[in-house]
Amino acid sequence: MNFQTRAEFLIIRGIPVAPVRPRSKVAMLNNWEELATTDPQQLFSFRYDVDSNTAAIARLKVGAVCFFEVDKENFHLEIERQTGQKFPETLLVSSTPGKGRGNFYLKHTLKSVAFGNAQGKDENGKEAWSFRADRRYVVGPLSVKEDGTTVYTVMKDAPIADVPDWLVDWMTANKQSAVQTDQDDETPIIEGSRNSTLASLLGKARQNLKLSKEELYALGCSINSRRCQPPLPETEVHTIAYSVGGYAIAPPPHPVILNGKPAGQAAPASVTSPEPSDAQRAERAAKWLEENDKPKLYKHYAMTEFEYEFEAAEEYPVYPFLPQPGPVWSESILYGPTGDFVRKASEYNESHPAGILLDFLTSIGNMIGRGPYFNINGTRHGCNEFFARVGPSSKGRKGTGRDAVDAVTRKIDDKWFSNCVMGGFGSGESIINNIRDAVTEKRTNPRTGETTEIKIPGVDDKRLCIREGELSKVFVLAGKLESQAGMIIRDAWDGKPLRNTVKGKNADGFSNSAKCSEPHISISGDTTVSELKEKMHAGASEDGFGNRFLYCYVYPVKHCPQGGPEIDWTGEIIQFFEIIQYAKNVKLVSMSGQARKWWNRNYSDIENNGPTGLAGKMTARAAAHIRRLAMLYALIDKTDVVELKHLHAAYALWKYCEESAIYIFSGVTKEQKRIAQWIEQRGRATFNQVRDDLYHRNKPVAEIRADLDSLVRVNQLLEKGGIYALGSQLSSVMQ
Repeated sequence: MNFQTRAEFLIIRGIPVAPVRPRSKVAMLNNWEELATTDPQQLFSFRYDVDSNTAAIARLKVGAVCFFEVDKENFHLEIERQTGQKFPETLLVSSTPGKGRGNFYLKHTLKSVAFGNAQGKDENGKEAWSFRADRRYVVGPLSVKEDGTTVYTVMKDAPIADVPDWLVDWMTANKQSAVQTDQDDETPIIEGSRNSTLASLLGKARQNLKLSKEELYALGCSINSRRCQPPLPETEVHTIAYSVGGYAIAPPPHPVILNGKPAGQAAPASVTSPEPSDAQRAERAAKWLEENDKPKLYKHYAMTEFEYEFEAAEEYPVYPFLPQPGPVWSESILYGPTGDFVRKASEYNESHPAGILLDFLTSIGNMIGRGPYFNINGTRHGCNEFFARVGPSSKGRKGTGRDAVDAVTRKIDDKWFSNCVMGGFGSGESIINNIRDAVTEKRTNPRTGETTEIKIPGVDDKRLCIREGELSKVFVLAGKLESQAGMIIRDAWDGKPLRNTVKGKNADGFSNSAKCSEPHISISGDTTVSELKEKMHAGASEDGFGNRFLYCYVYPVKHCPQGGPEIDWTGEIIQFFEIIQYAKNVKLVSMSGQARKWWNRNYSDIENNGPTGLAGKMTARAAAHIRRLAMLYALIDKTDVVELKHLHAAYALWKYCEESAIYIFSGVTKEQKRIAQWIEQRGRATFNQVRDDLYHRNKPVAEIRADLDSLVRVNQLLEKGGIYALGSQLSSVMQ
């Protein structure tokens, strides 16, 4: 088995590789950290022997590979005993099969990125484990030792799993030494130099590690809590991180690419070819960079032609789309068990993960019931939510997202799914009737004049999850002037008693009036932008009906022509069954001190600095929605105390909903408004000027193009001859 075959084993799993001297662990490239690649074509540019080993390289990036290495026999079993946790099912390789030593291949999360490299020893002072988070490598699977035997044998060839939070917590408590970097330094940062020092450290991380804004924020919070005396407010850390994240990354020096052949030719059989001159090296490096800086995409997919052809050969291919107009989604929004569920459900699902997440949270909140609550100014808030999934009609893949949720929720609580999930209501009375209270009515015998009391049974389960594939039905119902449905739905979100007093009696002679003293109603429905605007009644932005909904703009994110393998949801069903049983017994949900401080500091901004116009009116209940989502996240973590992490997760999800509302009700996103305002002030601009002058080449070309195309489509901008401008500006240019 040659180097090419070994390298491809890692590359197809998204792991950067570099060549290592045959039957050794010595890297063959001076700048191996930067030159390591996942591009099969670049392998031909490396100097290597056919018998060269492969090095798998860690990258400090969310979703990139990292390694947890067990150096002491079966030490991972000791960790499992200490924590009560199981190491995730993931790619596992070992150089000593059967000895309990080896490498767990894992994918970085924000928490593990902030943690960095580390190692620890056992009670005898011998190294027991190490965490290779950045630029450290292991000799890859299927390589060979000096005696020719296989090293790093694949013990478990499973999909690479995320670094579990519990493992990071364990390493934090048990690390004894670490590879020191600027980020790992423990020197205190005193008041007066905190901002500048933190900005400097994050600037180095941005340049050297190419971290995103979210990753810089996670790293900044870690440094701030460990070193700043006293720590800065997290809002200030957020500002610094996102400011630093806006700077362009300076291009690295041209790599020196040694003895190679052009891409597409066979790999060299040995390293006996003559050394190229410095000029040849520079020319070859420049050519490779030019060809690979802008890889040719396959049609409308975010894939190169090579990636497309490779994926097409898979049993269940997945073709991710290019960026599309709309709010920007980030995987960092996914939190806790619900985040794990969405990742698993989304792997072979064409639906947008935001829709799956909110649909699942709405369902879980309704299944929990009326028990948990918190108070704001005397108003009782439960964990019921109203959720509108808004997207293109037949191509929005809204239904496939709901199918993934139903596959789990119907097995968590089959009685709830059968009896409490309903749709097709034609009146407010029918809504109340399905959760009505028992009442006693008096009947008088006309012959004898005798009066008797008759108990009319009600519905014991007050949970009702209104599901509508066409949410416009609910909007139409709420807008009927002769109906009280709008008021009933508003009171249902608030958890207030519902009452419908009408004249007349039914066929059995009993009153048609009905009431429910303690309703627990959620709404989850799908609609399109045009249907939402057309069918939402005129006063919805003023009477509080519209702002009781979470708006989530969705669109298909990928093509999965063969669907995906059958998913085993057993673990999730058991997990969420236990969560709901716990949550049903919770009453008042409080806030931790840290969470309360964050909420107090940010409340004014949440209340006063939202969007303007119609989108602002439709998102006017931001604080209440964030608190409800945070309570849900806390309950799912099996705690009756909202922690800071729950508020952060809820706030991140809310910001996506807020961006969705801006896009739905104004036709453009916040970022697109920024482009339009910049062009308005400038006068006109070409695509290259937007890319270079506004974004400083720090935003993907495809995203900029999608935003400009969207602005043109909704007539916010006009385009002619490659020039973008407002109508009057463009006219003056063309005259």
